[in-house]
Amino acid sequence: MTALIRYHFKTYFKSSKFIMPLAIYIIFMVMMCGGAIEDVTSILVVSMVATYFLMVWSSFVFTDCEELVAEQIAILKSKNMKKFYLSKNIFIVCWSIIYAVMGMIVPILGKIISLIFHTAEYHNFTIGNLLIAFLLHICLGMLGAAVGFIWHPRIMANRKIAAIGAFSYGVMGIISGPLGEDFVVVKFLKYVFPPVYPTLESLGMGERAFSFGDAIIPMVVCVVYAVVLIVINVVVLHKKGF
Repeated sequence: MTALIRYHFKTYFKSSKFIMPLAIYIIFMVMMCGGAIEDVTSILVVSMVATYFLMVWSSFVFTDCEELVAEQIAILKSKNMKKFYLSKNIFIVCWSIIYAVMGMIVPILGKIISLIFHTAEYHNFTIGNLLIAFLLHICLGMLGAAVGFIWHPRIMANRKIAAIGAFSYGVMGIISGPLGEDFVVVKFLKYVFPPVYPTLESLGMGERAFSFGDAIIPMVVCVVYAVVLIVINVVVLHKKGF
């Protein structure tokens, strides 16, 4: 499994498709932390949402970075198709940790600069708040990775439709909550979509400091939802074959 994950890393790294979403995330975070920040919690919440969406993007392009022949050869060498696709899902989930780390580093650097130049307040900038935020970044990044990977080329061959589907499916994780208040149908269907809005709602939408009591259930729900998508993805790809 470790060898396969290293192989996926080399494949993804050589494709250079990871650069754009990661660069956008870093620039976005620098811009967010460059202003007059009163409460760092709100920045971390926005960062979580950005991590989720950019991991949907990163995961989606990852499914296209390996040629079909190379994939077939890799599967033959691994001697287990399910193991191969599971390793791809594990890799892209692990990739989300990079976003989680960057989501912590940039605010920390912003805090250091603010202390030197007295540019922002950074209330609730505590170890506990950062730790919970880090775990939430990983969970939402994992969720985004699973949402993007489910639109694999062998599941959805038309990449334009797949891109629209991945984006729409990802966005519904956010807007299904507000829409559910106005449309009864969406209110019941919102449980089908990625649980991003319920997670943010449980955290108070960034209006208060994080607590493990508020975060633990949303984190578990995100991980379970992601695992279900990963299992579906692996099973479907295995059954479809080539």
